[in-house]
Amino acid sequence: MSLQWTADRVQDLLDQPHRLLDTEPWRTWMRQQGGLEQVYARLRALPLSERQLQILELRLQQPGNTNQEHADQLFIHRVTYQRALRSLLDTLATHLAAMDSPAPQPAAIAPRFALPVPMTPLIGRTEELETIASAVRSPASRLITLTGPGGIGKTRLALELAWQLHSTFDDGLAFVPLVSISDPALVLPTLLHALGLPQDGIDDMETALTSYLAPRELCLLLDNAEHLLDAMPLCARLLRHAPQLTIVDTSRVRLDLYGEQVIDVPPFALPPLGHDIAFDTLAANPAIQLFAARARAVRHSFQLTPSTIDTVHRICAQLDGIALAIELAAARLRDYSLDEIASAMGERLTFLVNGPRDVEQRQQTLRNTIDWSYQLLAPAEQAIFAKLGVFPGSFTLAAAQAVVASEQPPLAAVLAALVDKNLLRSDASAQPAPRYELLQTLREYARHQLQTHSDQRATYQRFADYYVAFAEEAYTQLSNGQDQAQFKQLEQEAHNTQIALQWLIHQQQLSQALSLTGTLADFWYVRGRIAEGRRWLDQIFLAAQASAEKIPPLILLETLNAAGFLAYHQGDFLQAQQWFRQNLKTLQDLLQPSNKHLSSFDTHLSLARTYHNLGITAQWLGDFTTAATELHRSFGFWSMECFTQGIANSLCNIGSLCIDQGRYTHAQRLLAQSLANWQAVASERGTATTFLYCAKLALAQGQLAQAQLHLEQAQSAIGLINHTFGLCSVHIYRGALHLHQRDLAQAADALQQGRAIAKEIGNKQLVSLALRLLGRVHIEQGQPEQAEPLLAESLRLCRAMGHKAGSAETNVQRAWAALAQRRYAQSRDLAQAASDLFRAIGHPAGLLSALEVLALLAAADGDFTAAASTWALIHHGRQALDAVRTPLEQRIWEQARATLERQLAPSTLQQLLDTPNPDPEHDDLLLRLISGQINTADDPLP
Repeated sequence: MSLQWTADRVQDLLDQPHRLLDTEPWRTWMRQQGGLEQVYARLRALPLSERQLQILELRLQQPGNTNQEHADQLFIHRVTYQRALRSLLDTLATHLAAMDSPAPQPAAIAPRFALPVPMTPLIGRTEELETIASAVRSPASRLITLTGPGGIGKTRLALELAWQLHSTFDDGLAFVPLVSISDPALVLPTLLHALGLPQDGIDDMETALTSYLAPRELCLLLDNAEHLLDAMPLCARLLRHAPQLTIVDTSRVRLDLYGEQVIDVPPFALPPLGHDIAFDTLAANPAIQLFAARARAVRHSFQLTPSTIDTVHRICAQLDGIALAIELAAARLRDYSLDEIASAMGERLTFLVNGPRDVEQRQQTLRNTIDWSYQLLAPAEQAIFAKLGVFPGSFTLAAAQAVVASEQPPLAAVLAALVDKNLLRSDASAQPAPRYELLQTLREYARHQLQTHSDQRATYQRFADYYVAFAEEAYTQLSNGQDQAQFKQLEQEAHNTQIALQWLIHQQQLSQALSLTGTLADFWYVRGRIAEGRRWLDQIFLAAQASAEKIPPLILLETLNAAGFLAYHQGDFLQAQQWFRQNLKTLQDLLQPSNKHLSSFDTHLSLARTYHNLGITAQWLGDFTTAATELHRSFGFWSMECFTQGIANSLCNIGSLCIDQGRYTHAQRLLAQSLANWQAVASERGTATTFLYCAKLALAQGQLAQAQLHLEQAQSAIGLINHTFGLCSVHIYRGALHLHQRDLAQAADALQQGRAIAKEIGNKQLVSLALRLLGRVHIEQGQPEQAEPLLAESLRLCRAMGHKAGSAETNVQRAWAALAQRRYAQSRDLAQAASDLFRAIGHPAGLLSALEVLALLAAADGDFTAAASTWALIHHGRQALDAVRTPLEQRIWEQARATLERQLAPSTLQQLLDTPNPDPEHDDLLLRLISGQINTADDPLP
């Protein structure tokens, strides 16, 4: 089959393949090639230039990005990128035209786990790759360590290995970078994260990991393990319990574990100096090719010629063929001639490359590699470079200025010089300010240099002080509603704030540490890092108990509130309530006449926040009366100070409470007012939360189109701030929407997505809700037996949380499952227990849902009069709530009515349906609902 491949057609294949392949003859051609992934694999294997390979990977990995974004990632001008892209498309068009009659090949398999995409092709290493791949494929080698000195290229080699061998294992290959981990205790959580497994709510992470790996044929590739040797015996334990597991690690030292096969990654081999060697032979040497490739990146005119190749050969030989040293040497061509670089080599760079080495020797190897570049710096530049080692992540000029604390020479100029000398990376496109970052190896070297400075402790203290102040400013801005910008900056600084916390705890500066955690609580919540925040708080509280330091009351107030806030958002309501009550006691002590700690403004805001938190916790615990009291108190204090965000928050949560109380008219009014306030301060987080409650209200009223609109509005706001918690809620509410629409496949898909996120962030209330709704999906699919374990787990979580409404709602679904299996007695007991609990907490909509099951059970027992009377209560209750039946509820009602019409005379049936008759001694909630007392109750809010 002959096709006309043009550059535009090739671009469609890379960026929008389905658009191209929806028509013939392209669809048939694709089948003949073995599928889209096979075509992509063949394109990757073409003899393309380094730049073309980079662009091809970007187009395949990030098809939604713009040309400008791709150009920025490659650090080239957009016009240069577009020329290179056009060249690539023309080249691919030529090769695709030759694929008309391919030999049958198996379809390429995409990596099951995300693998980093190399930005440059691997130079040389063919023999090493074959040796390692052979060992990995051998059943006799299950623990393989790639060892060698720093800078030798172990990581790059391992990454190439991962791309070659990921499809060899039935369950995939997971690449696990360990370079950013400093604590051996974090290895287990990192492995769980790499495999997509949850961490929160797991008592024994190692058991969970072992259980996952035991039945699987899988490879773990652990990169940079040398600083975590204390954690490496875990590898031996995993291998003992997982017979099909293979572990490959890169390390500067062997792990010294039983069964370990050590493969040395040698330096590039070079012909000996002083011999007359042909130009072509030298030019084909991998070390010289590496130098030439990196040299052209900084000096485009550089070429290997008969007059330059001997000098390059001498430089590479003096560097012992160490890849990192060669790259650093080539980078100096920006500032020095080739002969000047050769003259600077001397005797200063010596390396130990074989056999076991202790820690100091490993550092000596890497330190000597970098020392050459470091010695080229002026003394002032050296001092600044050393101080930059305190940053574990990227940083801004402002952060560097605070840490360096020196006006001479101008820091911006020094940073630019370090970037030019390849000792610092810069991202000029970062917002709101350019960011800088040290490579990990350079950062280690800088920290070592800092140890020789008398200013080391002061440097770390300035670092911590800066990030405490930074977080406080971000918190203040968040209070003013500037969500999008502040959350982005907090994300950019996350690694730095972690190190600041570590330093403050280590130095026993617990007040500062608590202050920092208090200001980070909102960030941890929004980004779904709640468990991380709680671990920090627990660590600091524990240290504070053993410390003589007296925590300032205002900091304690903020921290207690943060601790309760995070516990609340993981469903630990009783623990949250304890923190909030302790917060209230601390606040009341401060408000004694003898104390002058708080201004009137601070007093009112502290009281408002505390009562608000007590109120929302009481609501989840099923104490609606207390919830209403505390939330109204909170609203009053916020109103005294005209604090817009606080007012919006109260209105939103009182609206949520009104939904549970069946006061839908009030809820709608309150949520509308809340939304207006959130939008006035441009708070995406508040706006998203309020739209979620609007969707919840619309679902309760059966207004499914309105619910869908509100979910779209919520998701739009959530996307602006990457609100993980909110996204989880959107998935689950969308699942509920599809369930009511009887679109069960989409409901299950959305609920599974929401459940996965909820497990990842450790939110028990959302996990339980997703399980409850998934259970109902199975019931509607005619699989009640599959619903039961889901509902049992949902009930367990609700009871553990003290979530009464959730327990009752789950029992209603369990009653449906029992009814579907004709276990009528069990169904009646469950439905009755749910109805009693709904009555006790004052939840009318829940009560009506329980009555539906009881009505069907009455009909199943042949008591059609009781069934009709119960349906009358349900019908008039829905009218009082201003709720219409969803397609799911309508189906249930139509089936019930058809049964009643077969058993009762039409006039009798109609009379029973028209006359709701709740028991005045038992059904006070129904009496108040049907009489309109619930929805017309006085509400003191404006």
